Amino acid sequence: MAGGSGSVVEVASPHQYRPEMGAKARLYLAAGTRLLWVLWPRQRQVDVWRPGDTAPSATLRDGEWLDGEDVVAGFRYSLARLFA
Repeated sequence: MAGGSGSVVEVASPHQYRPEMGAKARLYLAAGTRLLWVLWPRQRQVDVWRPGDTAPSATLRDGEWLDGEDVVAGFRYSLARLFA
């Protein structure tokens, strides 16, 4: 994780839980990641993390969209399509 990156996508396995993934997300953010999405396939949700977060900034659900913001400019993707 040295040097950080603009964005990261993590897919939680069925055996991972939010506290564990939150700790991992905070490590990515501390290393310079500017936007992190943690996908929860079983719940059909995505946690959005940004610098300075100690918990997800948002939890997206069906009917909502992933947005790359200024990190992946122009990127938008429907969660309904993602989890189809």
